[in-house]
Amino acid sequence: MRIFCNTENAIVEFAAAELASYASRLTGKKAKVASNGCNPKRGDVVLLQAGEHAETSMPGQIKNLIPRIKHDGFVSGVCAGVCYVAACEERGILYGVYDLLECKYGVIFAGPGMEYLPEVRSVSLRGRPAVHNPALSMRFIGFHAFDDAATLPGIFDWMAKRKFNGLQMFAHHYMENREVVRIEAAKKRGLRLDIGAHSAFFFLPPEKYLDSHPEYYAKNAQGKPKQLCYSHFGAADALAGRVNTFLNENPEVAVVGLWPEDGFVECSCRNCAGKNLARLVYEFVSRAAESIAGRHPAVLINHLAYLNSTCPPGGVAPLHDNVLVNFCDYWDRTINHPVCDYRHGCKPLKNDQECEEYRRTAARFRDHKEICEEMAAWRKLTKHPTVFSYYSDLIMKQRLLTNVAKSIQQDMRYLHALGYEGFVDCCCHPHEWMAMAWNLFALSEFSWDFEMEYDEVLERFCRGVFGKHGVRDAQRFYELLDEFENEPCLLGFNVLDLLHRNPRETAYFAGVIPELVEPCELRFSSLLHLMKETLDRLALKSAPVEAVQSFRQNVYRLEDKLKEKFDAYLLCASDRK
Repeated sequence: MRIFCNTENAIVEFAAAELASYASRLTGKKAKVASNGCNPKRGDVVLLQAGEHAETSMPGQIKNLIPRIKHDGFVSGVCAGVCYVAACEERGILYGVYDLLECKYGVIFAGPGMEYLPEVRSVSLRGRPAVHNPALSMRFIGFHAFDDAATLPGIFDWMAKRKFNGLQMFAHHYMENREVVRIEAAKKRGLRLDIGAHSAFFFLPPEKYLDSHPEYYAKNAQGKPKQLCYSHFGAADALAGRVNTFLNENPEVAVVGLWPEDGFVECSCRNCAGKNLARLVYEFVSRAAESIAGRHPAVLINHLAYLNSTCPPGGVAPLHDNVLVNFCDYWDRTINHPVCDYRHGCKPLKNDQECEEYRRTAARFRDHKEICEEMAAWRKLTKHPTVFSYYSDLIMKQRLLTNVAKSIQQDMRYLHALGYEGFVDCCCHPHEWMAMAWNLFALSEFSWDFEMEYDEVLERFCRGVFGKHGVRDAQRFYELLDEFENEPCLLGFNVLDLLHRNPRETAYFAGVIPELVEPCELRFSSLLHLMKETLDRLALKSAPVEAVQSFRQNVYRLEDKLKEKFDAYLLCASDRK
């Protein structure tokens, strides 16, 4: 096989090298990247970036499909024995190559360092040219923490193979790892960089501005800055100036976040007191975004709708075209049910202390119906509506193994129907990869095509991690995990609620019937026992030791956490007597 490229571009050249490397490893026959001057023959692959110089080298069947490409989609197929991969963006060509490897060669990119390469002697490339477009144009992973920066190149490699097209980082994390991110993520793989999550103090550091401009900051009782003062337009102008300087020095950044520091936005100055904080943040970001657009019109500004700013303020003008809204429904949605399932939400699980904090900060509790209403309202205020999700980081608080892939599939369908562009999914613990691997794999698949069959996607993931002999047992494990998480427990709370909530908090609202605790605990213990048996069978089938061990540790963690919760429920019941 020879591989031809019609453009000298780092991403396209990387795509050609990847195809040559995998094809050679799979078939044992050398594949090479050929010079552009040669004529392709039957069995060769041609990578084409659409443009005026490519028109003469494109077969008519390919050329006619180019106008149908959206976002970073691609056209692939065989004409006269030659396989073509064509795209408008360089990144689309890379995705077309990885799609070719998975669909034609049978490779599965399950996770960083977890790849299934079948034994093949030869590959017959066939199939009429077709267009492959993603359902959602923005498919980002947010790395808000990581224990070992050395793992980042492997993660970026896997992200591109799974067709995620961007990553988000705190500004200081990015600066500490800029060269690796710039080269491994942006230059080689074309991933878009969204820099600035919870980075208000990076752009306007108190150590530099507090003495000269104390009015820029919201401070606690001890005078320590906790947030910016979002009623102060001088701070907005200063922030915009600093962001413009940052973008001048880091031109690879495609999206910059004007997020507050993490937590509630609060300020007691006379201009903020009694005001709608969501409106103050909205107007602050709008002013800064307009200033940034004058200097960097191609850069998007990421505005976070979070905590006390999830509800769009009324009577405001739509945001500038360069503002992307990241809507975060973290606190109130039930993650293992689709957000458009109006029966769910976490209103009943708030205690008195939380209720008071929400009243004080102008936040409010929402069920799924209200979350969807807020999402629809944001759609009218921005041309770039997105969500900030926690599918991979359900382990963030309790670090527990989860399976919410069915919810992910329905959420992707709903986002598409609502006209949302996509998501940033929070990933705070990459070292806990196996706990989130299936959710991330499902997210990559269903955000590209939510019509895929769930069972087929799960089968490919299990084959990718455990090999062909471990597929059935691995599927059974995830089926049990799904049943475990959605099993009704005390008074109807599902397991994710049970594990992620303070038991006294739930008992405060629901009460506990002691007679229900023992049968619930027995049911969960039975499911956990079946999971352990499944892992024992996997271990006997030469499944990867590290993957099985990670699952086993997670099951024991679930078991310990459940015992802790049930003991606490019984104590609550005793206290109420």
